[in-house]
Amino acid sequence: MNFLFFWHHLLCDNTLFNELPVIIIVLSVMNGFSSELKQRLLSITPHLLLLPKTSSKVDINALMKSVKGLDEVQAVAPYHSGRALLNVEARSHGAHITGSSPEGLRDVLGVNAYVIGGDVSALEVMPFSIGLGMALAKRLGVDVGDPVEVVVPRLLVTPMGIFPRYKRLTVSAIFEVGAQPDMTDAFVSLETANKLFGSYGLRGVQLRLFDENL
Repeated sequence: MNFLFFWHHLLCDNTLFNELPVIIIVLSVMNGFSSELKQRLLSITPHLLLLPKTSSKVDINALMKSVKGLDEVQAVAPYHSGRALLNVEARSHGAHITGSSPEGLRDVLGVNAYVIGGDVSALEVMPFSIGLGMALAKRLGVDVGDPVEVVVPRLLVTPMGIFPRYKRLTVSAIFEVGAQPDMTDAFVSLETANKLFGSYGLRGVQLRLFDENL
């Protein structure tokens, strides 16, 4: 009996030692994948959002000035964001639309590095244009140059009645980060966001830090 127990114990130990390198490799791969996914998710996401006392241009500029010289801050830019429904014929999908300056799109959000079609700079040059994630563009069946109807939860009062506010935008850029923002995020110029959203949505200052773990 002791002899059988010895061999059973030895075989179990050998199995464990044989599988241990595999377990270590799998954990290493999973940790690496988790780190890469986190990096992708943060790639076009500001590290910090600050809201001023009011959404006036004066308060936003004052807030930007107060944080611009901080050692921890790598880049700073104004933003105006909100939720909207994107429609193309019978296809529709919700999206989070962020409007920012060219410096904000490039230095804070880093969108330029992930553009696979069109040009982000066209958002500033071409009024009422929009940049979409690759997965969102596929869902809507659009490409660069195609129109997209954007409906915002902001009512428009007219003599004919009350209607939801909508605007037709042209796709000028498509980006791909390989993560959730490809399906949920869209970008416009700050001027387009202000005209599209009006008083709706969030207006403030977005930051990119040298160390996002602060």
